[in-house]
Amino acid sequence: MRIKSLTLGGFKGIKDTATIPLAPITLLFGANSTGKSTILHGLLYLYEILANNNLDPEYSQLTGHKLSLGRFTDLLHCRDLDRVLTIGMSVDLEDQCDLLEHYMEEPDEILMHEHFGGQPEFYMHNWECRFEIAWSTHLGTPYIKAYESYADGRKVCRIEQKGGSKSAMVTHLEFFDQWLINHDLIDLEPIDKAVKSGGFPLDLNRVLTEYIKKVSFFWVPLPWEEVYDVGPEAGRAIVEVAFSQAVLAPLEDVVAYLKQLVHIGPLRTVPDNTFCTVKGRRPDRWYDGSGGWDALANDTSAIDAEPCDDLYARVLECFANPNLFDTPYNFRTHYTSDEAAHRIPGAYIYDDDIKQVQMLTEVGVGISQVVPVVVGMCHNNIKIVSCEQPELHIHPKWQLALADIMLWFHDDVPGKMFLMETHSEHILLRLLRRRRETVDGTLMNDDFSCASDDVQVIFCEKTKDGTRLTPINITDEGEFDAPWPNGFFEERRKELF
Repeated sequence: MRIKSLTLGGFKGIKDTATIPLAPITLLFGANSTGKSTILHGLLYLYEILANNNLDPEYSQLTGHKLSLGRFTDLLHCRDLDRVLTIGMSVDLEDQCDLLEHYMEEPDEILMHEHFGGQPEFYMHNWECRFEIAWSTHLGTPYIKAYESYADGRKVCRIEQKGGSKSAMVTHLEFFDQWLINHDLIDLEPIDKAVKSGGFPLDLNRVLTEYIKKVSFFWVPLPWEEVYDVGPEAGRAIVEVAFSQAVLAPLEDVVAYLKQLVHIGPLRTVPDNTFCTVKGRRPDRWYDGSGGWDALANDTSAIDAEPCDDLYARVLECFANPNLFDTPYNFRTHYTSDEAAHRIPGAYIYDDDIKQVQMLTEVGVGISQVVPVVVGMCHNNIKIVSCEQPELHIHPKWQLALADIMLWFHDDVPGKMFLMETHSEHILLRLLRRRRETVDGTLMNDDFSCASDDVQVIFCEKTKDGTRLTPINITDEGEFDAPWPNGFFEERRKELF
């Protein structure tokens, strides 16, 4: 699975609904305060909606109190309570066709085989969900005004809800042949007629919070004897399963995928002699970089029952490789107490050149800023690395190395993605070069190969109407496929010429 796009509208500085294409490596460029962080925060908010059913979060579970995401009223464009906030995502399911299995209860399977000779088959490669969230003046809280799902680019379903109402109406429903077995035996006209005449009721909150369960149409006032006169219960069961898999099935995998996201903020901690790592999964510790040191400690000292295989070796390879960071550093854990039962691991480096242990406060600050980013990139169990200013405090050579590491590990780990808010000209230039070398056959290391769809650039601009987002791709010649707004790093050219 991989996220293909993020949809945002009425969200912070983004006034009109925009679909933002994402690639395994997505770079967000633009001047300060132009909306780059807004895209990353949109993904955090979507996580809160899908994973925690939280429309009014203030803080994200993924960042804790270190980042104030904002309440719903803060997230609305211009804080206008009359607006609707639109948010959603599309995912590549990578030919997953078994998502309906947990919707097939034993009675359903019996009915399917008895009446249709088998169960529905499910074929869908791209899936999209979209939420419209509005403010209820009656309840004084945000609510989901509408939910839509799409399959392979076609709208499958729309469920609408009025503020303060406990029930919602299915106002669009389109079943395709690939979701019904022996569909010529099923008459969907009564369902289509009910939808076109105003829809039929469904509990939207229950549907979205219990998405791992089959949606029940038991109380839905539809003429099931007209849908399938041989066995109305079998007709209802097949429609329930088809609806559940088309509208909800991918949500479980999407939520599991988003739970493998870490968000690294623009200022990472510099571990001193009081710094302690912690055991277990603490995604909120990644925002200030502490989670990166936690991951290294858990891997090298085997504190965690399930450490990430070879994480330490991969991180060391990045720092030792002459084509990457080319340093004499490796990383170890230390303990603040000699009592084994109370040993608390921290962080320091060992310099192989001078054979000396050094605290992170004794070396340049850049090393402490880049380590958590590299750990996230190398970690097999982290699928999405969202980072603000990955190039913070590091030399241009190391910025070039970050680009190569992203190329290396996104291809090495299925579903791996990097969303980088950056001002680094060097990261982008290295990616352009790798694309050019990949095409003309001059690439010296296949680990750093760059395919045409590996990189997506999003240029953010601030206008009087809000944030403008311009997608830019790179060509086989290692150039931009569209003019760079205002010129590519025009400040540099002005200073040189």
